[in-house]
Amino acid sequence: MRLSRKWIVLLLSFVAFISLAGAATYVWFFRITTPVLYSDSLQFWYTDETLGGKWIDVGINQTTSRPAVDLTKGVFDVKVLVNNTRLRPAGLRVEIRAVDTATGGVTGFIGFNVTGVGFSWATLSWEEALPAESVTEWDIQYVLSNEAPLGYTGFNIDWTVSRFETVVQEKLDFTTISVGCHSGHTNLAYYVIQDNQAWVELWNQHMQFLVDPLPPPEVDFSMNTVVAVFMGEARTGGYALRVYDIVDTGSSIMVKMEKTEPGPRCIVPQVLTQPYHMVQMAKTDKPVTFDVSTRILECP
Repeated sequence: MRLSRKWIVLLLSFVAFISLAGAATYVWFFRITTPVLYSDSLQFWYTDETLGGKWIDVGINQTTSRPAVDLTKGVFDVKVLVNNTRLRPAGLRVEIRAVDTATGGVTGFIGFNVTGVGFSWATLSWEEALPAESVTEWDIQYVLSNEAPLGYTGFNIDWTVSRFETVVQEKLDFTTISVGCHSGHTNLAYYVIQDNQAWVELWNQHMQFLVDPLPPPEVDFSMNTVVAVFMGEARTGGYALRVYDIVDTGSSIMVKMEKTEPGPRCIVPQVLTQPYHMVQMAKTDKPVTFDVSTRILECP
């Protein structure tokens, strides 16, 4: 079957349209991804009075030596900028050392004053957590000691700049299994439970104050970890203990708790109480730490 000229023209036009659309999509794709690729960088820029407004790119994870400067007026002004173009926070560690060119050791004749950090002779180091997509600036002064020899220039300034990964705490989801003020567990204790046998033993101890104890709730320990916290026995009511946050710090899991106590003016039941809270979270094999804060109830 032969195609007419009209159909051939239409077919060629359609192919050209698809090709252009594909090319446009290709270009747009790279316009989107280019900032992501560029974001994984950290730049440290240096300038001082001798550079006339010019900035020097000081390399990350290396030491850059700057020659002696004129300190006859007592101080020498320096400015640094750190450009974090990453889409997530980054950590920066900076160390400045005044190195005597004759001995190769640090010299106490030179001091450093860094805005927001402090002052130190011979060497100064600090760390900073840099927010994502941020520019951080420090004003720095080199200071000459009154004990330095007249016209002292026998030194270099070594800058060591390195990057480290900041800890980003990730909040973890958890659900309450049981919470209350009465328990057969009368001692202060925190538990991380990874298997059903330990869970049944703890639950039975918790329920032993009841004549007709409830069976332990079912927990799939192949998928979950149980965290149980017990405040111990209090002489009155008005006490409480609750898990309000669980965070992954990267190397460990932190369980944050709040303990509530009645203030001196509070009217509370004159009964023994044993506040507790049991929760389950996604399975983890990281070490678990506990952080507890205390809140005192204020009563009229």
